[in-house]
Amino acid sequence: MTTKYKSSLVCGIIFTIIVLLPLGYIGMYFAVLALPSTIRVPSFLTAYDPVIHAKFIEINGEWNFFPDYHGLPEWLFKPLHDYDRTHLRPDLWSGSRPRNSVLDFNWLLKE
Repeated sequence: MTTKYKSSLVCGIIFTIIVLLPLGYIGMYFAVLALPSTIRVPSFLTAYDPVIHAKFIEINGEWNFFPDYHGLPEWLFKPLHDYDRTHLRPDLWSGSRPRNSVLDFNWLLKE
């Protein structure tokens, strides 16, 4: 092999790794969030104690939705989730009024 061919091959491999690793990480984040809640990673495959988090909390008209990583450690996706929560889809993760509920109470006054 010539030196020019080797260097272009190495540059191609490095470029592929630099491009594919972030895309794979982002794809894995969205794939894990799309899994049904019944699918979990077995606890013997993870090196930490799984923590149970509430998926949805509403307090005084403010609601927050928390991701379910299906048994994977939270630190694995925390940087991407923070970006998703603040820039990509902020309306999916929190809001200022109750989610999917009727805001008037006229139904209580039925005669």
